[in-house]
Amino acid sequence: MTDRGARTRTRRADRHRIGAVIFFFTGMSACASGGDGKGQSSAEITSAEMFINGWAELKPTAANPNPNMNCSAHISATKTAAYGQAWSGEWSSITLTCQGFAAGDGPLACHGHVGDCASGGGGHYQFTAGGATDTSNEYHFEISPDAPASSDEDLHYPATQGANSLQSIVCHAAGGTRVLCGDFDIQEQTLGSTERTQGALVSIQDGSVVGAVDFVRETLADGSGKTTVNVDGWGLPGDVASIPCHVHTGENCATDRGKHYQQVAGGATTPPNEIHVTLKPDSSGRIPKTAASVPHAAGPTAKQLVCHDPRANNAAFLCADLR
Repeated sequence: MTDRGARTRTRRADRHRIGAVIFFFTGMSACASGGDGKGQSSAEITSAEMFINGWAELKPTAANPNPNMNCSAHISATKTAAYGQAWSGEWSSITLTCQGFAAGDGPLACHGHVGDCASGGGGHYQFTAGGATDTSNEYHFEISPDAPASSDEDLHYPATQGANSLQSIVCHAAGGTRVLCGDFDIQEQTLGSTERTQGALVSIQDGSVVGAVDFVRETLADGSGKTTVNVDGWGLPGDVASIPCHVHTGENCATDRGKHYQQVAGGATTPPNEIHVTLKPDSSGRIPKTAASVPHAAGPTAKQLVCHDPRANNAAFLCADLR
C-alpha cells in the first residue's frame, strides 16, 4: 500500500519550493560602450496565477446498502507563469472527508473521474490521458470507518474543461461497486501579470546618464493588457523644443538599437501599434516626468527606448536598455 502520508509530505515541501509569485532581477548590463557601469537596467517580474477552488458532495448510489454514508470533497489548485512564459509551478490538493459509516462497512477506494454522476462517472481522471494508473497520474483516496478522511496532493493542475477533465469523485466498495458519487462545482480564476523594467537613459556618444526610464507591461485577467513608459530627465539638451523617442527592438544601446517595436509587425507606424514618447525639456535640460501608454502588453522584443536628435536629422542620440 502507498505511504500516502510520506508522499503528501514530499509534495507539500516541493510546493513551498515552487512558490506562487516569482520575482527576479536581470543582470546589470552597460548600455554605453566601455562597460563603465552606466546604463544599467533591472527587471522585476510578477507571475500570472491561475487557481481553482471547488467542492463536491458525495451521496450514496442505488448500489450502496448504507443510505447514511456521505462525503464532502474540497479541491484547490494553482499554477503560475512568469511574464511571457508557459504555465509552470503546478500544484493541486483534494481533501475527502466522509461520515455515516455503519458497522461492517468496508474500506472504500475513491478516485477523480471524468464523467458526472448522472452518466455513471466515466473513467478515472488522468493528468496525462492514457498514462499511468497510479497516484502519479490520478487522484486516489483510501477511506474506511477507522480513517474517514484522506488527502491527495499532486504537482499537477487539473483540467476542468473538455473530454478528459475532472468532473466528479467516485468511491468503490470491494469488488468495484460504485457506492458514492459527487459532482464538482469548480470556480477557476486567472490573475494578471506585471513586468516592470527600469533602465538609465544614457548618451550614446559618451555614456553619460541623462535620465531614467520605467517600463511597465501589464496583462490583465480578461486577456487585455497595457504598456506604460515613464521617463524622467535631467541632462537633456535645453535648446530643443521636443525630442521624439520610440521603443526599439535592439539588443544593446551601444551597438544594436534595432528598429521600432511593433505589436503587429509590418503594421501601422503610429501608436498604439508602436510605442512613442515625446520629451519636452526646459532650458536647463530637465523634463517633468513624462508618460505614454498603449492598450496592449508589449511583447518580448520591446527591449529599448531610443530618442532621436532633431538637431542632427533625427539620429539616435539617447538610449535606455529595458531588459
